[in-house]
Amino acid sequence: MNFDKFMDIAINKWLWFLSILCLLFLVSAKYWSDLQKDKKIKIKVDLINHTFFNKMDIYYRMVKNIKVKNEAKRDLIIDFLQIKIDVFKDWLKELVLKTNFDNLTDSELCHLFLTLITDLIQEYESLAIKMWIPKYFLNKFNNWHQDTIDITIENIQEISQNDIYWTQEQKAYFILNMMKNAFYLTVKDAETTIGNINWWLSKYTYKNKLIWDYEQK
Repeated sequence: MNFDKFMDIAINKWLWFLSILCLLFLVSAKYWSDLQKDKKIKIKVDLINHTFFNKMDIYYRMVKNIKVKNEAKRDLIIDFLQIKIDVFKDWLKELVLKTNFDNLTDSELCHLFLTLITDLIQEYESLAIKMWIPKYFLNKFNNWHQDTIDITIENIQEISQNDIYWTQEQKAYFILNMMKNAFYLTVKDAETTIGNINWWLSKYTYKNKLIWDYEQK
């Protein structure tokens, strides 16, 4: 099996995994909505203490244990992922603190999260560049990560327009749920990127360490 075919299979497996997660979210949301309608109640969700934020803390600690033999590559991927985790956690915490979601229409809710995704990407890339993370790494990561972003956008649109939820706040809750689990693919996309850029970064150092050499691939 050649490398390109292998990577196509790997990508398809991750996309299948994320699609199944999103389907489970929609099924659980439908069940939740039907349950509320049967009982004629509206369940209040807690966005401020959403498990998204606790999960980001777990991811932050988890990436410190990523196993990469080359020290420069290990430092690079850890720093990059921790930058991204910090940005997502801080910005989304501010969003849920300041936003009254139930005052938004479906289109406004969708636009809010889609705009946020774009702004988040720009922010963590800007911070990464300031940390001297090579632009080539960021470009390669974006190539690997684009499918995950596309699926995230599609599911934000689907949840925002879906009438199985009682409130816009519930939609925001399930969007955060989806983003929480999609972040697992972010870690995998970064690991894939750092594992496939040896030759292209052979002239780079990170924190005064050589990113690639013949002894430490």
